[in-house]
Amino acid sequence: MEISGKKLIWLTFILFGSAFLQYQWKKTDIPQHLVGHPVKLREHFIPDTLAEELLQTLKQLGKFTANKSAFKPSGLAEDYQANPALDGKHGKLFLVPDETNTFLTLADRLDVIYHFTKYGGVDGLKENFDLLMRRMQIFENHDKNHHITKQLLSNQFLQELKDSCPKNRQLLDGFDQSITIRLPGQMTPISLDVPHFRGIINDYYPSWLLVVMAASGLYQDEFIHQSQAKITLHNWNNTKKGGNFAFFTKNEIKPLYVQPIPRNAVFFDGSKTMHATTIYKPKAHPPQLLINATNYLQFLENDDWLLFSDERPLQKYKTKDLHITFVYRARCFESEKQKEQYRTLNKENMKPVDEVIKELTQALSKQTGSSTVDLEKLSKIDLAVKLVENFVKYPLPTKALIPFNYCIIPMLFPSVQAYFNHFC
Repeated sequence: MEISGKKLIWLTFILFGSAFLQYQWKKTDIPQHLVGHPVKLREHFIPDTLAEELLQTLKQLGKFTANKSAFKPSGLAEDYQANPALDGKHGKLFLVPDETNTFLTLADRLDVIYHFTKYGGVDGLKENFDLLMRRMQIFENHDKNHHITKQLLSNQFLQELKDSCPKNRQLLDGFDQSITIRLPGQMTPISLDVPHFRGIINDYYPSWLLVVMAASGLYQDEFIHQSQAKITLHNWNNTKKGGNFAFFTKNEIKPLYVQPIPRNAVFFDGSKTMHATTIYKPKAHPPQLLINATNYLQFLENDDWLLFSDERPLQKYKTKDLHITFVYRARCFESEKQKEQYRTLNKENMKPVDEVIKELTQALSKQTGSSTVDLEKLSKIDLAVKLVENFVKYPLPTKALIPFNYCIIPMLFPSVQAYFNHFC
């Protein structure tokens, strides 16, 4: 079939346009101060006997609650959250109901939810909002009284943690420990762990704003380095199941991966290395978990676990069905004095949120060329999104031909829902 000159021009335009878009999509812009940090894999870090004992302790803990911290309203800093009424006129991609269900407010992890819903995470998923939120509701137990940490806190464990701290900040201040369980079909979006800063109490700041501060590079002198350990506890050893730990140590779109091999450990600083977890058992559908429901996983007996949502039983699992990880986080300090100064900081001596917002708005003005006056006229929602978009440069999905998650379009334009029902 002969192609006319006009058609040839259009085909050439489409070809080069597609190639250009692919080139643009494959570019990354991770801030320079958030790349190049060590991520260390330690194979067979714990012995078989200890691994089995830890699994038994896991069952003794019994109850694991769905982590919904990303969806919580940004409570104590609500002066800087947007509160449009629930009148059906506002999209909800990164807004969540307040405690009275009367207003919408920015989600505490706006940075994560915004990027995950827009691009589909490291896997480049094309799915609706509710399905994506079900995937990221992993289950955790933060009980500090269990003896898992005491069993793990060997000299070798502590030394590995210290090695992830700067050499002049070798005093560890452990602040979080948990056992996390991912069910088939679940994953963790690309993110930075919530950072800590001298002169700031995290409870009074939205987490997304703290991440923007870290990503902006403006507060590196106040930034408190962290060290994190992730130890694989499940005993299945099938690399085809997915659930791989992905991380970005270079300014490249393709992450490095660590497979969830039993007894292996990874040490890194999650507050300055972007990371994620790929889908565990990708062919499985995640359970029906509503954001506003009380969702938890309960150990029964023998080897059985039962998933509940608002006390309604949903599904049974065996321990072998679960992706299980122990996570430990510590801050890195130079001295006991610095540690105590951070721990004893009170609200009256804390840097005000509005001061940080003003500083970031000025930095945004310089970066984008927009006037500070125009930026200050934006709604609080729009300003927050601009801060996240311009400073928190999470990479786009590696494998997706089209990185944009088009399945969220009906949430923004409900009239087109019928057209998307066939493939979303």
